[in-house]
Amino acid sequence: MTAYNRALDLIAASLTERFDQPGYKIYSTTEQLLLKACKGEECHEEMVTVSKYYAEDINAVDLKSQLQTLMSNFDGEVSVGNIVKYLQKLSKISRTLYSEVVTLVRLIMPASNATSERSFSALRRVKTYLRTTINQSRLNHLMVLHVHSDELDKLGLCGLGNE
Repeated sequence: MTAYNRALDLIAASLTERFDQPGYKIYSTTEQLLLKACKGEECHEEMVTVSKYYAEDINAVDLKSQLQTLMSNFDGEVSVGNIVKYLQKLSKISRTLYSEVVTLVRLIMPASNATSERSFSALRRVKTYLRTTINQSRLNHLMVLHVHSDELDKLGLCGLGNE
C-alpha cells in the first residue's frame, strides 16, 4: 500500500508543480480579466496584474477602454471562444479598434502543435527504408523542401531541367 500512496503523492506533486507556475497564473489571470470585463464584473486586480506583466506588449489605458467597449457586445454566456469568434467576424478596420484586446487574446490563445505533427508525419514519408543511410544534413534539407513544398511550387523551378 505504501507504493500506491507514494505514486499518488508523486502525481499530486507533479500536478501542483505544473499548475503553480508563474506563467500559468498570469495566463489564468489574463483569461479572468477578459471574461470578467465582458461580463461587466469588477476586474481591477486582474487589470493591474496583467498590465504590469505585459507592460511592454499592451497599453493598459487603451486596453481598459477597449474592454469596456467590448463588454457592450456580449450579453448572456461569455467565453474566450465567443470573444475570439466575435473578433474574427470583425473587419480588419473594425478589429483595429480592439487592437489591445486582440493582442491580449493572442497572448493567451494556446499555440497549436499541428505544424510539428505534420512535420513528423512528413518525416516518415521522406525517410523511407531505402533512404535510411541518408546523412542528417541532406535529410534536414529534404524536410524543409517537403514541408514548404507549396512555397517551392510558387517559385516555378520544376521545369528547369526540361529546357
